[in-house]
Amino acid sequence: VGYKAVELASQRFESPFLDLVTLRLPDWNIAGDVVVENDKFVALTSDKPHQAGLLFNKSPLDAKSFRVELTFHIHSASKLSADGLALWLTESPSPIGDVFGARGEFVGLGIFVDTFRNGPTGHFPYVSAQLGRGEPFYNRNDDGLSTKLVGCTTKSLLNPSLGKTTMRVTYLHSGYLSVDFNYDPDVSDNWHQCFSLDDVRLPSTKYLGFSAETGDVSEHVEIFKNKVHALYEPASDLPLMSIEHWDPSVENTQNLREDSSGWKNKQRRRKSAQRLKLMEERQKQRDRARRMAAYGDSDATFVRRTWAKFVKAVKIVMGVLLLTLVAWIARLVMKTRKQKRWSHMTGILD
Repeated sequence: VGYKAVELASQRFESPFLDLVTLRLPDWNIAGDVVVENDKFVALTSDKPHQAGLLFNKSPLDAKSFRVELTFHIHSASKLSADGLALWLTESPSPIGDVFGARGEFVGLGIFVDTFRNGPTGHFPYVSAQLGRGEPFYNRNDDGLSTKLVGCTTKSLLNPSLGKTTMRVTYLHSGYLSVDFNYDPDVSDNWHQCFSLDDVRLPSTKYLGFSAETGDVSEHVEIFKNKVHALYEPASDLPLMSIEHWDPSVENTQNLREDSSGWKNKQRRRKSAQRLKLMEERQKQRDRARRMAAYGDSDATFVRRTWAKFVKAVKIVMGVLLLTLVAWIARLVMKTRKQKRWSHMTGILD
């Protein structure tokens, strides 16, 4: 059991950021209030009001199954900060816009790290997945809660004690999507799952981008690095499909890096039984939750659902027959009474 991970060099983003000849970011377009600290980070926004910054890759993300690992820092000297960071996987690169610094009419997926509550409810920072179909839909007045696919609250993203966080977005061609966070990425492999779900469909052509925005309240949003790996089945060029295989702790995992000098193959083995068991249990919990939402029963297997439908149908038929019988008896009683009344009247006339 394992998987093959090939780094996509064109999607890489790390210091030093600028090309020494052109003094531009290779492979990336920038827009808005972006500030490049060449050996440190790229700031999408500074701690100033009404800013917006945007980074989009020039090339499509050419992988059907992939993993994005973005290391960033959101912080502010103020107790209140806004508005957050977005990771985009969209049909085309976005210009500056009004949804976390990017255009709201997008086709594809947005992962929103929202640091400010605009609506009446919710706990923040809040991370949500939003699926766009090319028309305005995101409502900042309720922080997108009415349109989110799924989300989670994670307070450790704002002003983290260690100064950086890594967000891992994993997408499989089967439609599986998960978002995890590592709050100590330099020394730890301890990932905390925010959410996962199935049946998410991305555009066949997709561009990776990052954006941030501030309003009256502001914050620093700084990007340290980004790496993207295409994920394949073991010893194959087929896209990885099973969530049992993509977990980084699975044994015999291959790490391949694609660069100008070729692929460097590094094999590593780790203990995986416990993590794999946890993943299987997590999948069972998701299945139970999905059955509960759809059928009102977390144990609603196909046989039980079929039996429940049969019992329901029998009850309906019995109910209809009972009502028909009651109506027939009532009609018979009324008819008998009429006959008796008529017979009585006839006897008097005689």
